[in-house]
Amino acid sequence: MEIWQSIPDYESAYEVSSYGRVRSIDKLVKSGLRHNREVERRGKILKQNMKRNGYMTVDLSSENRVRTSTVHRIVAKVFIPNTENKPQVNHKNGNKSDNRVENLEWVTAKENMVHRYTTLGHIGKRKPVICIETSETHGSSYEAATWLNSTRYSGSRQVMSLSRKIRQCCINERKIAYGFHWKYTD
Repeated sequence: MEIWQSIPDYESAYEVSSYGRVRSIDKLVKSGLRHNREVERRGKILKQNMKRNGYMTVDLSSENRVRTSTVHRIVAKVFIPNTENKPQVNHKNGNKSDNRVENLEWVTAKENMVHRYTTLGHIGKRKPVICIETSETHGSSYEAATWLNSTRYSGSRQVMSLSRKIRQCCINERKIAYGFHWKYTD
């Protein structure tokens, strides 16, 4: 059963559901040439937009200011207690547009990263890469970054940063990453 709750800081204007939908609520607004009439404006389900990173967002307005908010964080704040004060919200099934309460959980940055790479196998981005100079093939940019970190940098570099730069080489956003040329094997 879908449950609706008020959104903090927008209690008189918006609600979010346990299914991840956001709606405006019914309200009286001033109308007419001199704003001397009150008319009831019916609430409606808000359109959600997908950001480039895959997260769903909605625009919420208050006092003539519009703020774009991610739906998964709204749902988590309203429905999921964060007793340990964890900073991030994880999608358990890896689908960033599935914002149902049962698919979300509060996590640390490390827990989120471990979930992404171990449980989900880095869904949608796990492509084998090859280092042109060494001809070594790796199962993903993350595995290549782990190899690079252990063989070249004695574990002193951030693997996620290495991985991102290797992926950027593979999609031609940069020519070289840490002295090597990289490309996808497919």
